[in-house]
Amino acid sequence: MSTGLPDNAESGPEASRGRASVVEHFARLAESYGGGEYYARRREAVMRALGPYLARARRILDLGCGNGRYLAEFASAAAGRTVVGADLLPEMLAEARRRATGITGLARADASWPPFRDASLDFIFASHVLPFVADVEAAVTRLARCLCVDGVLFATVGQGRIREALRGAIGESRWNEFEGAVFGRVRRLRDSVVREERHREAFLSAGLSVETIAPGFEVGWPAIEQWVHIRWMPVASNEARASAERLLAEMRTLLGGHRFALEERILLGRRS
Repeated sequence: MSTGLPDNAESGPEASRGRASVVEHFARLAESYGGGEYYARRREAVMRALGPYLARARRILDLGCGNGRYLAEFASAAAGRTVVGADLLPEMLAEARRRATGITGLARADASWPPFRDASLDFIFASHVLPFVADVEAAVTRLARCLCVDGVLFATVGQGRIREALRGAIGESRWNEFEGAVFGRVRRLRDSVVREERHREAFLSAGLSVETIAPGFEVGWPAIEQWVHIRWMPVASNEARASAERLLAEMRTLLGGHRFALEERILLGRRS
């Protein structure tokens, strides 16, 4: 069934200054984002949790599909069905087009203004997207309208417990130094992240029933170090990168054999 979307459709108002910062940040990660063992283990856990819902879905949207890593998984698991990816960044869409074969189409769209007809979708997935939406309540309301009856919206919330796990493993003092070096440049983006309770309230306000699923996964220290290099080093200043490398070397000695039990928290909203 067609979604009625032209390839690379655009929607929504002009970007605000805050959104421009987010766009610039993620544009620099278009090729590498989602690579490495940490992200692979997380995707495996999420796909297992979503499997029963995906099996019933006929019209699937990956909202904020980025460079297409989840989109490729959806296309593989739902062959022959409508699978659409949407993202704001042309750089991400170019990577998604290369990576995610077998999809129905791609749309350039703002997550706050999804360009889909009412009741046109029965599965929407938003991985680490809504935390960067200024008006999450309005965005969820619009997404809920796009769902068919019994359709489901999945949105990740929180940070996967990775920061808590690292803080517990290396202690508060060393963690504070590490956090400042690795995450300092994007502190303003992080501080604006919408918390889980506000997501839940937005789902309920949009008329969705809500539950939380939290698929778990485990990785060793090498995967965490690789995650830092893939996700954060490309957007760090030269000074911060040097400090982070020094701290990573110290942590490698401390945590080389350590295993981290992590999870991806997902809100599941269902339209009745």
